[in-house]
Amino acid sequence: GETESTMTVARERAKSGNITQPFMAIASSQSGGRGRQGRVWHSGPGGFYATYMFSTGKAMADLGGFSLVVGVVIRRILEAEGVT
Repeated sequence: GETESTMTVARERAKSGNITQPFMAIASSQSGGRGRQGRVWHSGPGGFYATYMFSTGKAMADLGGFSLVVGVVIRRILEAEGVT
């Protein structure tokens, strides 16, 4: 379905204090996605947009490069499944 932003959904979940288990917000379109440095975009229907949230107990500074590693792993999985 559509949401303003999967990140907004995840942040609302975090505010509720219910982050004892990993959580993923998924949408097929976004009406108000946001990126770094305040960039805004609209993600049209038919896509796959997601925010994955989990708690590590570590400071953000200790997780440098984590998102890059996750991206590489996801790309490899998709390529192995024939997705280009």
